[in-house]
Amino acid sequence: MRSMSMICILVFACLAHAEETKLPGKRIAIGPMSYSDIYPAVWFCPEDGSISPLTERSENPPKPKFRIWIEPRDPEMNLLPGTDEKEQRAFIVIGNGEDAYVKATKKDAKGGGPSSLPRGTLTKKKPVFIYKEKKKAWVCIVLELNTKNRTMAFMWRELK
Repeated sequence: MRSMSMICILVFACLAHAEETKLPGKRIAIGPMSYSDIYPAVWFCPEDGSISPLTERSENPPKPKFRIWIEPRDPEMNLLPGTDEKEQRAFIVIGNGEDAYVKATKKDAKGGGPSSLPRGTLTKKKPVFIYKEKKKAWVCIVLELNTKNRTMAFMWRELK
């Protein structure tokens, strides 16, 4: 009976992981190997999903394409400091779970929102939010977040 329970748990874990990988978009994983010796945070590029470790002790990204600061330990996600209102950049929280992520459309990117996502938002179960700019928008679902280990994994895709 005990071995049957273990098999059921293993099958469930495999199915849960398989379900996550069926989500559209790019999976982004951030952890200790992503960081430089300067600080455990990264810059994120919404266009191509790339990340960059900090290259200096400042709030300046290494290249202009990196517009989102991600710090899994805190946890927080922030827009590049000094965001110009003309660029209309913001985060918009739209729900939780895979359904909210899959069903998100560009219509959900209407209106404004905050320039940061704090602990209270990111630590909810599978939060889903939109990052928008003047002419483009992307949706994100946080799949895993471990502040102690400073790791985070999320799916990211552009909204058409």
